[in-house]
Amino acid sequence: MMKPVGPALMALLLVVVACGEELPTTAPPDSELREQIHAATGHEPPDCTDFTGGDAEIVITDEGFEPECAFVAAGSGLTVRNDSAQEHTFMASDPADNEVGRQLRVEEVIPAGGTVTLDPVEETLGPEIYPFWSKGHQEQGFAGSLIVRP
Repeated sequence: MMKPVGPALMALLLVVVACGEELPTTAPPDSELREQIHAATGHEPPDCTDFTGGDAEIVITDEGFEPECAFVAAGSGLTVRNDSAQEHTFMASDPADNEVGRQLRVEEVIPAGGTVTLDPVEETLGPEIYPFWSKGHQEQGFAGSLIVRP
């Protein structure tokens, strides 16, 4: 698994907040990026792991998601692996601050020891910031942010 991206490097990463928008020439400062993630997902993000150089993997453990925040490339794959002792439903939706309102994009039941793969990610999720969670377990910390980049 890749190491988390620190705040200084995170500020250099580019986040696209709406499909079809022109890409900014510079990345938003760390504080602005955190505000964008908070507006889209409704919670304060931890440091994000950058998977944009290849396929990404999010692991469900008995304590929650690892990582809780991930950058992924739209054309790459994303695997969600359930290492928890129980079944989980991995869900992702449009951000709260979009023009059409929040709509569910992913709802996959993953048995203990199972996996689900989105490959490529762009077939399901376009460039955007998406909240993700495990149905019925959000209050126990099973929630995170997925930032899809073009």
